[in-house]
Order: sequence, then C-alpha cells, then structure tokens
Amino acid sequence: PPHATYCEEVTTTFDKTAKGFIASAKIEEAVQWFRKTVPKNEKALILSFFKGSLDLMEGILVDDLGLECVRYDGDVDKEVRARDL
Repeated sequence: PPHATYCEEVTTTFDKTAKGFIASAKIEEAVQWFRKTVPKNEKALILSFFKGSLDLMEGILVDDLGLECVRYDGDVDKEVRARDL
C-alpha cells in the first residue's frame, strides 16, 4: 500500500503548495509499531542518528496522533540530558 501523508497542515520549504509529507518506509514502520505496540499512557523511546527523522516523527506523534512528546537530541546540553534521563 502507498505510504501515508502526515502533518497535512504543514508546508515545506521545497513546495509551498504541498501539504504535509509522505512517510518513508522506515518512518511508516515506526508509526505502525508505535500504534500497535506502545500501550496507552506508557512511554517509549524513539532513537535515530538523524535529527531530520526525529523532526518528522515528532510531527507525527504530536500533530497526527495527539501525543505529548519530549525530545532529547544533540542540541540539549549534556548535563540537562543526564539530569532528566
């Protein structure tokens, strides 16, 4: 089946007329895993080497699935990250 379009209220810098983005196979699989595996009101970690992938996943989790999301990436001070985690 074709991949879903997410965050349809968002435009990109590449095409101001296009709404949202079409998920890659990996992001689509992560979203499906999240929906099927993570119980309601539980926490999950999503790891990626790429901040851009985290940007997309965060958009899906918050905008499309209505979930609260806390993000720790390379922009978070390591002392803050260590304290919080």
